[in-house]
Amino acid sequence: MTNYGLIKQAIQQKRSIDFVYHGQSRKMSPHVLGIGHDGHYYALLY
Repeated sequence: MTNYGLIKQAIQQKRSIDFVYHGQSRKMSPHVLGIGHDGHYYALLY
């Protein structure tokens, strides 16, 4: 499954996600997925 698919599934199931960002462990709740004007995927996470 792609990262997009994992985040989408977490939003649908109202679950948080664990990941590593710049070498640091993070735990966040995803809220919104979208595609910007430049064609890149974007996610809003808290």
